[in-house]
Amino acid sequence: MNYVVLDMEWNDTSPKSKNSKGLILNHEIIQIGAAKMNEKREIIGTFKADVKPKVYKKIRDSVTELTGITAKMLENGRWFDDVIEDFKKWCGEDFILLTWGNEDIPVLRNNLDYFGMDTGWMPFFFNAQAIFNMQTENKGRAFSLEYAMEFCGVKEDCRMHDALNDAVCTAKVCAKFDIEDGIVSSDEYDGTEFGRIDVPMNTRREISFGFRSMCDAFDNGFSVPICPECGLGIEDIIWYRVSDEKVIADGYCPDHGDYAVVITHKKLSEKMTETVKSTYAIDRINEAYFDFVESRAEEIGEEDL
Repeated sequence: MNYVVLDMEWNDTSPKSKNSKGLILNHEIIQIGAAKMNEKREIIGTFKADVKPKVYKKIRDSVTELTGITAKMLENGRWFDDVIEDFKKWCGEDFILLTWGNEDIPVLRNNLDYFGMDTGWMPFFFNAQAIFNMQTENKGRAFSLEYAMEFCGVKEDCRMHDALNDAVCTAKVCAKFDIEDGIVSSDEYDGTEFGRIDVPMNTRREISFGFRSMCDAFDNGFSVPICPECGLGIEDIIWYRVSDEKVIADGYCPDHGDYAVVITHKKLSEKMTETVKSTYAIDRINEAYFDFVESRAEEIGEEDL
């Protein structure tokens, strides 16, 4: 069995696009990179492809600033469905996906769903960031890949936020810890051990740059709580303020059950902000966690965002 370390870059816009079935494309993938490791955690192959956008063709300035990817570069890219077919063949039959953080898989599933492509080929995935935390003394924080590289003594002179470079660097970090033990421990995961990193594993996450405030993100539709399964608004929402940078919306979809939506907004630099919306299906694993957080948070109205 092999490990495939996946990383992707993506673009978005506001308002969001819906397909003929009403599914929302939260982010459009513009680059896929991956590194394949064998059971000895040796890199035995790499994959990289630029993806020519079909929907969000104007690349945000913030995306170019972060990744170096421009619309001109993507003119020679390939269509998403062609890239995915090649990626599936490259992965092979027996593999496990690893990602740094839990953003990539929800974005990949969203793109596959939006473009009407099969998701049945995707195996289990595991968050290498959480495994890193579990096997060091750094629990309770979402450490960057750059930090993990320094911690593990991985030295790479390359641009970060390039999908292949990030995948290779993640693979080299993974080679420094026990992936198999991390996977076993993930199977026993109780939903609270890693703090905000992995509560729960079935999150869908959207990231956007440039909103002036959380209220600005809400007014432009980004922060509105949406059911990830049907794209309709979540009902009977109760808002909680956890901190100046974080709020939680608790509600339900009549067809798909209860959800918690966590929204964070922070300043990255003088010119760039980051707004993150993470949607969690409430189940027996994470219900206690959100009950715990909300019991210590301030209930607010929508106007107080």
